Amino acid sequence: HTAVSASSNAMVQDQQRADRLAAPMPGKVIKILCRQGERVKAGQTLAVIEAMKMETHLAAPRDAEVKKIAVKEGSQVKMAETLVEFQPE
Repeated sequence: HTAVSASSNAMVQDQQRADRLAAPMPGKVIKILCRQGERVKAGQTLAVIEAMKMETHLAAPRDAEVKKIAVKEGSQVKMAETLVEFQPE
């Protein structure tokens, strides 16, 4: 699998705002690893998407509280689509 964080991937960094976690590429959401209201830590894997037979683990860009999970497991997502929203800092 490939780990992606907002700080390590320039493409994602351009699309990533601190108030959300977005898909770095089109794919299928295979796991959501957080719940609404949960406190998450920067770097914690929150979702896994599959694209071209590869799993990509998506990490929280900062310590935050999950405000909303915008997709369900099994959903097809587009590049830059919001997966998880965070409470404002």
